[in-house]
Amino acid sequence: MRDLVGGEAYLGENLRMTEIAGAILGVQLGRLDAMLDRVAFARQSVLSAVHDLPVQFPSPTPHRDQHALGILFYLQTPEQAAAFVQALRAEGVHTAQVYGGKPVYANPQVLEQRTMTRICPFRCSCTDHRKVSYQVGMCPRTEDLLARSVGVSLGPMMDDQDLTEIAHGIRKVAAHMAL
Repeated sequence: MRDLVGGEAYLGENLRMTEIAGAILGVQLGRLDAMLDRVAFARQSVLSAVHDLPVQFPSPTPHRDQHALGILFYLQTPEQAAAFVQALRAEGVHTAQVYGGKPVYANPQVLEQRTMTRICPFRCSCTDHRKVSYQVGMCPRTEDLLARSVGVSLGPMMDDQDLTEIAHGIRKVAAHMAL
């Protein structure tokens, strides 16, 4: 990721909403309950269709996970996960490893503390001034899970046929990989 003038990528944020985006959001809020219901249905539909596969599904948290815009599971090895993602994409299923299979802190922008202002979030005057340091290996369990993760995207606009095709794709790849 490079900026438009060819410099190094850096961390930054822009949390402002335009007036047009706000107007669209105002209209969409009236549809929120129906969209959330559809997301919950999509998630449950695909999970029900693949629940018996020999993969590790995270334990669900009641009243939190039902509106997730996808399903997540873990394979035995990072190599299996990468191959599974590639094969699912070939089947037309929108999938990826969570954060590319690496923790956020493994990004060069975080490891090298590259920011736009060279101050926050690593050297803010509002903090207690302890040196912040990140390195690969600091959260080994997280790194292991992310490397073995497979995330499949779902959404409120998917119809029953889309959900059936996603489940079929997951089962087909699992069978082909002899999981």
